Amino acid sequence: MLLPLSDSPNYSTQRPWVNYALVAANVLAFIWAQSAATGAGGYGEIVREWGFVPASPTITTYFTSMFMHGDFMHLAGNMLWLWIFGDNVEARLGHVGYLCFYLAAGFAAVLLFQVLSPGSLIPLVGASGAIFGVTGFYFLAFPYNSVRVLFFFFFILFYDLRARWVLGFYFVVDLFNMLIRQSGGGGVAYAAHVGGFLFGLGMASMLLRLLPSAQPVERRRAPLRAPGPDALIQAGLAHARAGRVNQAYEAFETVLASSPDTEEAGFAALQMGIIRGRILGDFEGARRLLSYALDHLVQPLHVRRAQAELSEIST
Repeated sequence: MLLPLSDSPNYSTQRPWVNYALVAANVLAFIWAQSAATGAGGYGEIVREWGFVPASPTITTYFTSMFMHGDFMHLAGNMLWLWIFGDNVEARLGHVGYLCFYLAAGFAAVLLFQVLSPGSLIPLVGASGAIFGVTGFYFLAFPYNSVRVLFFFFFILFYDLRARWVLGFYFVVDLFNMLIRQSGGGGVAYAAHVGGFLFGLGMASMLLRLLPSAQPVERRRAPLRAPGPDALIQAGLAHARAGRVNQAYEAFETVLASSPDTEEAGFAALQMGIIRGRILGDFEGARRLLSYALDHLVQPLHVRRAQAELSEIST
């Protein structure tokens, strides 16, 4: 079994507010139905009232059925698919366009289900018809996207697969089941899935010629803030204590370059002067650094240390 977990790249330059709202509406409808149910068959009564029954269709239930679900797992699976694929489709269609497309896809899915099962008394519920419409649009709109899937069959593996392979696989499976089992065997309305997917394909084939091209949005981590002079000084002192002279000198040199004419720069110059004079034997370079340090140091202890080092070099 293949379970989609995420897709990439992402084309959303704005928050997919409509997709968020659709997920929230489905979840809230499920919570309401559960809380309103009374008695052993209470939830079933609500499903029959708000679900779509082909034998007695109403305009209202064409749409309310999209927000009703049989159980929690039914809801969770549908919302996972909507969460993964809906944001990119909303990015292409815009907020209002995506909402209209979603409802139209759900309507088309219910309509095909009704055509194939005109006398059925079993209520159709679930967002999967509309969601398959979203994936049908996605199939054409994002041909090079990939999907991270969880594959489990006695063992668990993660794969990155081309989105078209994953969506095409599910469509073929549902089409096969629709032809073999008619509209809905085993509690799954395959006809609604197929109808939604075909609607999405058809709309994408027309609309993508009119919509502006989209570019993927790279989700980069915010760059790490460069360490401040205090942190660099502490790092330099730690390197010096450990005998890593070159690393210590580089840390102090960075402070001097990034924060010139500050007390921190004066302290860094003092440490660099000590390294230059005592370890490297470059007395002229040490003298220049220590003189710079004296011009910028404020704390008396550091000033005296710089004076002592400079005096020792001069003698």
